[in-house]
Amino acid sequence: MASFEEIRQRIESYPVILIGGHAYPDGDCYGCQIGLRELLRAAYPAKKVYAVGSGFPVLCSLLSPMDAPKEEEVQGALGILVDVSCLPRVESPLLSLCKEHVKFDHHEPHKLGEEFAGLSFVDPERVSCAEIVAEFGMEMGYPFSSLSASALYAGILTDSGRFMYHGVCRKTFEDVGFLFRHGIDAKTLIENLYHEEENEKAFKKWMRKNAESYGQVCYVYAHPNDYEAYGLSFDQASSYVNALAGCFGAKIYLYLCEREDGWVRVEYRSNHGYPVVEVAKAFGGGGHRYAAGSEIKDGKPAIRDILEALDEVEGDFPCTKKN
Repeated sequence: MASFEEIRQRIESYPVILIGGHAYPDGDCYGCQIGLRELLRAAYPAKKVYAVGSGFPVLCSLLSPMDAPKEEEVQGALGILVDVSCLPRVESPLLSLCKEHVKFDHHEPHKLGEEFAGLSFVDPERVSCAEIVAEFGMEMGYPFSSLSASALYAGILTDSGRFMYHGVCRKTFEDVGFLFRHGIDAKTLIENLYHEEENEKAFKKWMRKNAESYGQVCYVYAHPNDYEAYGLSFDQASSYVNALAGCFGAKIYLYLCEREDGWVRVEYRSNHGYPVVEVAKAFGGGGHRYAAGSEIKDGKPAIRDILEALDEVEGDFPCTKKN
């Protein structure tokens, strides 16, 4: 693993920086992109620094939109991956135009064939990648602004489940304490991040009503007709896996949401210490130990295989281990 100093030196050697994250960006991915972009723009005003991808809608409108540079502007740039394990999982194709890549990440090691060749700083024990980016900025002495601090705080807040998920530690709160020194409006951020329209509430109610159980797993399958009936797009509906938390007292919850082209976004979660990432990897995905995802084609025939694999998963928290 590279040091922060080695990554800083690589950043300083390029006049153009392109920051990319994973497909279906969440608050952590967006927060890392915007937070790092603002840190680098403040530290190196002569450089061109862009954050590319679709972004996280509620935060794009509240904090900052994403950038849309032309291909000729980023040809031969340094690409920085945040919150994503390898180049094949990066959302924006512009990252393929970069001469070289470095990475900040907190995902479990990726599967064979998806190695990352550049300098990288990876810590799977951290609950968010935004913590890593914040600590990089602090250690390098970069100037923080209200925007960079707010974006990174949003990343920590969302990926930690408002500080409830496994991986939250003293260092998490130390990082948040530092970010709060730079003018974060936490109330406005939280109100916007966790506001739900009536159609969103209704669809989540539909998810819980239609959820089924299989052994230690709670699951639901959403067809396009299901979420479109509530006025929701695939991008919106496919992100609601946490609506299943607590159903049937399940140890693991699984959400399969189908796109109109037949591809299915599969989200795996456990708040009870049951590692799901290896099952996600077996179905072409990856992620974190207790929160992972994958994409499959023609999802319904694969449901039983996924459920059987998840039902075999054993807990690894002390309170879940078998004697």
